[in-house]
Amino acid sequence: MKKKLLPCAVQLNGEYGVNNVYAGVPVIVGKDGVEKIEQIDLDEKEKKEFMHSIDAVKALWEVASKIDPDLLK
Repeated sequence: MKKKLLPCAVQLNGEYGVNNVYAGVPVIVGKDGVEKIEQIDLDEKEKKEFMHSIDAVKALWEVASKIDPDLLK
């Protein structure tokens, strides 16, 4: 199977300056799944929009965790 570069939601652990959040980013996918998160250079506008998206995911997680505290386990 060929490796492919695809956009996928993966957990970020320092990539793009983000930790412990799942976000859609380009990744290399091989026969065993995600092999590498590709960090692409973002201009200032793209960085701002990406971080806005990350903040929205974090806010949604906070609300969902208050509704169902079992999510924090």
